[in-house]
Amino acid sequence: MAGHSPPPGAAVHDGLKGRRRWFSTLAIVLGVVMTVLANATTYVALPSMARSLGVDAGVTVWVVNLYLLATVVALLPLAAWGDTRGHRRVFMAGLALFAAATVLAALSARTPWPLPTLLLARALMGLGAAGVMATCMALLRATHPSHRLGRFIGLNGMAVAAANAAGPSVAGAVLAWSNWETLLALLLVPAAATAALGWRSLPRNPVLREAAVDPLGAVLQGAAFASLVLVLTPLAGAWRWPLCALGLALGAAFVLRERQRGFALLPLDLLKRPLFAASFTAAYACFVAQVLAMVCLPFLLQGRLGLGPGATGLAITPWPLAVMVTAPLAGALSDRVSTAWLGSTGLLLAAAGLVSLAWLPGTATALDVAWRMALTGAGFALFSGSNVRALMAATPVERSGAVGGMHAISRQSGQLVGAALGGLVLSPAGWAGAADRGLLLAALMSGLAAVACGFKSRDSRGRS
Repeated sequence: MAGHSPPPGAAVHDGLKGRRRWFSTLAIVLGVVMTVLANATTYVALPSMARSLGVDAGVTVWVVNLYLLATVVALLPLAAWGDTRGHRRVFMAGLALFAAATVLAALSARTPWPLPTLLLARALMGLGAAGVMATCMALLRATHPSHRLGRFIGLNGMAVAAANAAGPSVAGAVLAWSNWETLLALLLVPAAATAALGWRSLPRNPVLREAAVDPLGAVLQGAAFASLVLVLTPLAGAWRWPLCALGLALGAAFVLRERQRGFALLPLDLLKRPLFAASFTAAYACFVAQVLAMVCLPFLLQGRLGLGPGATGLAITPWPLAVMVTAPLAGALSDRVSTAWLGSTGLLLAAAGLVSLAWLPGTATALDVAWRMALTGAGFALFSGSNVRALMAATPVERSGAVGGMHAISRQSGQLVGAALGGLVLSPAGWAGAADRGLLLAALMSGLAAVACGFKSRDSRGRS
């Protein structure tokens, strides 16, 4: 992975100055927190939505799925538009779309077609969130000097972890005194704060790439992603294999088209760089492992230890708390020491934590569970905070949008695949045994990601 001096071709810049730097940072972090809360709070509200709209609970799952799907589909095109038209412009446009769609979602129950309106609004919210996610890393890079970038990437990671941890609690508190419409409407608070801070403070692209984004390529990659994601859902049914074949065919057509274009949505040229390819592969495996573990843990804790839902939530809490503590430390360390060493160490610690959770004895105490959770969360945070720093260091400034888009793709698609694997693992056996296998599989994924980190150190020439 990277070392202290930037790699050849990497730009060194001083970022923004004075208070503008801090306002810009706060706007970016608030924007990312907003997109996380839009998903993390919705899970808790699904039963309320089902009762209010008079629909089956399984249908309301698409309130979450459409948000995630729209985000994944739009990330690459919006990252490319950020590189060609300005990261600030795409960020603010995504923010505006997110806010408008949030208003529509909050008012959907009062329209003649409540459920279709809500689903449409959630898809539009996902498109807006993609604009924020695809450009946030590029904007952070333009905001801060090169030698201090890692610590602010760590700050961003801490904020994301805090939002994920607080999301269910916030949703529960709001639903206790109001309804799901209010819960959605409250997302306008961080949206308005982000807009107010970002309008004057966000930086503009240091370099603009004068090239047109390919509309047909955007359609092909979107259709390929949508088809492959649908394969992982119960909605596919008997169409699972035809959808899989369609997704692969569309994906192949997209890659072939991309190879013929000078400016591509999918940054194949970056994937040819060993540092970037290894960092991206490790990130994808890491996100798969995290979500797979999170899906399996409640079943293990409730099945083996006999915990109730509330106690299960408390038992898992040390994981996100450890992420909140470790992420800023990992970011700061990545400015000073080898990010390959940090990433590999973190992933091996996470794998050890997952194995220890899989072998958790039935007589385990709260402390036995807590230190295992904390070890796992700290390990993943140590990797994530340093890996984003390595992705940025491996690419020139003018490709910052592509880097942010690929990182967001690894996160969102990895989460979808991890959740799908969790469903497959848990379906054939009883709770405890199946959860064991899921956690061991997550540990294996973490180990594979650590191997990918090892490849980075062989190709680095100094530290980032």
